Amino acid sequence: MKRAAFTLLMLALAVTLFGQAEVYNIIKVDGEIINRSTGKPLAPGDVIKPTDQLEFGSNYAMAIAISSTRGKFTIRLPEQEQDLFDNSRMLAMANTAAAPVESRAQLSVRAVGGMEVKDLKKYLGTDTFYILGDKLSVRLSKTFYPLDENNFIVLSYQGKEKTVSKKLGFTGQVIEIDKNQIVSSPEDLFNGTTLKKVSVFRYDNVKKASLLITQVNLVFLNADQVKKEFEVIIPLLKEDKKSRSQAADYLRNYFYDIYGATDPDALFLLVNLALKDYGS
Repeated sequence: MKRAAFTLLMLALAVTLFGQAEVYNIIKVDGEIINRSTGKPLAPGDVIKPTDQLEFGSNYAMAIAISSTRGKFTIRLPEQEQDLFDNSRMLAMANTAAAPVESRAQLSVRAVGGMEVKDLKKYLGTDTFYILGDKLSVRLSKTFYPLDENNFIVLSYQGKEKTVSKKLGFTGQVIEIDKNQIVSSPEDLFNGTTLKKVSVFRYDNVKKASLLITQVNLVFLNADQVKKEFEVIIPLLKEDKKSRSQAADYLRNYFYDIYGATDPDALFLLVNLALKDYGS
């Protein structure tokens, strides 16, 4: 009798634990990943279980997911399987393919609200800076970066066939980082989005002298695509009964964690656009 009761207790516990098992909500997919449980490619909005078997079309295929506890994960072929990749399709369980994303939510270096930039190196960073769309306007401090016909900002990078140097256009103290103006050839863009190792200089046309500010990868993101990611996340935040302010914080932190440094004003506007029908 005791053994039967114990068995029933363990069974009930197992059912409870299974019901509480973490699941992954797919937010974004790059490349092809097949969920063998359904036989269909992963797509934004899908929910997968840790025990689902995933089939990766290449070792570059990956997905971004948010768990039921709202942790952020990348889902990709584990490294040991990547080392064996030989153009055949590779398999991994979702729980072994999912890796937690380290929080980088402190990347914003200035407050939202039209603040002028006093330190371009701190603003752009020394790694990767993401531009939402094809153009970004940045107001520079006149004290630290006075702009006129003889003092301006220059970007330089190694293109596919030549070194490219471009003077940034400006109006007053506002510079324009315009993809169509600074990209010499589409072939200069890695993956169609990224200018690698862009050197940013202050240039004095009178002295014919330049001063390196920083070197950074510039990534031009499709803002509509990022907004779609936010729109996949928003129902999860409503399910959690997040306030609009809390939802906005979560979306901003998602961007910083998954992507990286960007202009806080541009991100603020995109988040508000995604949340326009959210309510209070």
